[in-house]
Amino acid sequence: MAHIQDLTVRHYRALKDVTTKGMRSLNVVLGPNGCGKSTLFDVLGFLGECLTGGVRRAVEDRGSLAQLRSRGTEGTIVIELRYRESDLGVPRRKRAPLITPGSPASSA
Repeated sequence: MAHIQDLTVRHYRALKDVTTKGMRSLNVVLGPNGCGKSTLFDVLGFLGECLTGGVRRAVEDRGSLAQLRSRGTEGTIVIELRYRESDLGVPRRKRAPLITPGSPASSA
């Protein structure tokens, strides 16, 4: 099972520019109402829907592209993640490489 290490989101609903680094197997998301906690989880759901049903369907399920873009922004919506195949119980020096956009493993 893949393990997300880092996640960057820009211009997606309440998340204008958010980066999480060094995520663990269990993460806790805390913050005041309206800060984007639910949106962070929707990003993961959106990615899953893009992979299973296509980008168009994932966008349509959320209304429209205009509704996904953060208010007051005109930039491209960016969702970038870096992940590693499961490394639970594996010593650090023997872990699988981190898979990132543009890496050889991600183009295979």
